[in-house]
This record gives sequence, C-alpha cells and structure tokens, in this order.
Amino acid sequence: MAKEYNIIITANAQIDIDEIFIYIERDSRPIAWAIRDKIYSKIKSLRIFPQKGRIVPEFLEQDITNFRELQEYPWRIIYLLDNHNIIIASVVDGRQNIKDLLLRKFL
Repeated sequence: MAKEYNIIITANAQIDIDEIFIYIERDSRPIAWAIRDKIYSKIKSLRIFPQKGRIVPEFLEQDITNFRELQEYPWRIIYLLDNHNIIIASVVDGRQNIKDLLLRKFL
C-alpha cells in the first residue's frame, strides 16, 4: 500500500480559496461550491501522488525547484514537499501575471 502524505493548508492558501469562493459566489453559489470542491479534490489527490505536479516554471527560472503545482483551470495550486508533508502554499488564478504575483508572494 502506498504511503500517504499529510496535507497542510497554510493560512495564505486558505485565504486564497476563500476569496475564490466569495468571488464566484456573487454570481452562483452552487458553482462556487463545485469549484471549491474541485480544488480540495485536487489537493487531496496529492496524499498518494505528491510529485504528480510539475515544478513551478516561474520559480525554475530563479533556480527554485522545491515548489510544485497542480492545475484546476484556471487556478494553480502551489505546494511544497517537506518530508512527508505537502504544504499548500497558495492557490492563484493562472490568468493573472503569475510570474510577478508568485515572486512577490514567495520571495
């Protein structure tokens, strides 16, 4: 049986998810719940396959290789592997200027 990793959602990532929900909820509460559930489902999938996400390309340009990401279009779930923990660092809208946004958040 595959080893399961612990998932830790940082306060910043939780705020990101809450803000996505609130923004979409203005138009449709059911759609907001569906998107929230999809994001959490992607996050939970990391328990068994923590390395399935790609290295964040914008960080790779800065020689930072320990952050990975999963996509639930248009959102990008940014996470870090730390021993047997998966730390969800942020959930960002991939349609934004991601390079500047990510570098501001993490550097």
